[in-house]
Amino acid sequence: MKKFCTLLLIIILILGLSSSVLAKEKITLYTSVPQSIIDNIKKDFEQKNPDIDLEIYRSGTSKVLAKLYAEKESNNIVVDVIWVADFSIYENLKAENLLYPYMSPEAVNVPQIYYEPEGYYYGARLINMVLGYNTTFIKGNDIPDSWEDLLDPRFVNKVGSSTPERSGAFFVTAGAFASNPDLGWDYFVEFAKQNPTQDSNTGIAKKVASGELLMGFVLDYTIRSMKEKGSPIDFVWPVEGAVMVPSPIGIIASTKNLGSAKRFVDYSISQDGQQEFTRNGFIPIRKDVSPPAGTPDLEDIKLMKTDWQWLRDNYSEIIQKFNEIFVK
Repeated sequence: MKKFCTLLLIIILILGLSSSVLAKEKITLYTSVPQSIIDNIKKDFEQKNPDIDLEIYRSGTSKVLAKLYAEKESNNIVVDVIWVADFSIYENLKAENLLYPYMSPEAVNVPQIYYEPEGYYYGARLINMVLGYNTTFIKGNDIPDSWEDLLDPRFVNKVGSSTPERSGAFFVTAGAFASNPDLGWDYFVEFAKQNPTQDSNTGIAKKVASGELLMGFVLDYTIRSMKEKGSPIDFVWPVEGAVMVPSPIGIIASTKNLGSAKRFVDYSISQDGQQEFTRNGFIPIRKDVSPPAGTPDLEDIKLMKTDWQWLRDNYSEIIQKFNEIFVK
């Protein structure tokens, strides 16, 4: 009997140890990163962190924020980490005490312009709003080089963009255009006359690739991926400048899984994480990670000026003004 009890105790201890070893902590990420890409990132992160399960809610920026604020209102915030595409949104979240300040040990390898000084958020991927076109129908002298080319009367009903209400990246773009003295809201007044299609950034890219549209506002990483897979689509860096969006990651202040949330931030700006991001078409924020093939050096890319504080101060007005111009 004594031997049986000893054996039973050993079995219980082994099962208990196995259970503790196999137990995983779960963190929840809310993001606007395209599903196919965030699935790749989830797989890579979990391989490198086998004790963490990364659960993902993916939607457009406006829906991600709506979900977060609905949880806040009900005093039941379940998200641990948020990753959308606009610095000004994070300044608002910071002001509302919704973000946790964390100085990642990986921050020393990241240019200071890409993260908040106290570590409230990190611009983990560099995405650019550029001018995409269909390579089957647009050739030679018709290949665009300026945002003004989208206003050519020949392309009425054949151009498109997302909206600042739907897309954080396009919100930044709309704000950059509106505050640019050479473009301003007048640009969008003229663009509206083209009867442009409105969709998600990815939706516009797919319509350009199919020939339903011939040109449009697109994100560079989406076009790289589609082009590599054989789609008849390419993009140019417009002479007026592309709009760069250092899409940030931040930890939610109420997280109950702080250690794992920190590890996701560390991974995102680490060399390994940035290499995975680059494999998915993003320009890396670290100089020790090579950019996607054919990408110019950051110093050689002409960028439109973006006033992040102005965007934050005029968030609702920018969305309202854009909607007024494009109301049908």
